[in-house]
Amino acid sequence: MNWQSWLVLAIVIAVVGIVIVVQVKNKKRGKSTCGCGCSGCAFRNSCHQPKQ
Repeated sequence: MNWQSWLVLAIVIAVVGIVIVVQVKNKKRGKSTCGCGCSGCAFRNSCHQPKQ
């Protein structure tokens, strides 16, 4: 592999890593991971447990 291929591979890995970190942070904050609101989602009861 030449250096251009390594550069593209490194950029792709960095982008995927950033996306994973953002998703984990959003999940810890209780935000929706799909990017939309939960009011119209068919899986809203399975993602977020009701608060007691």
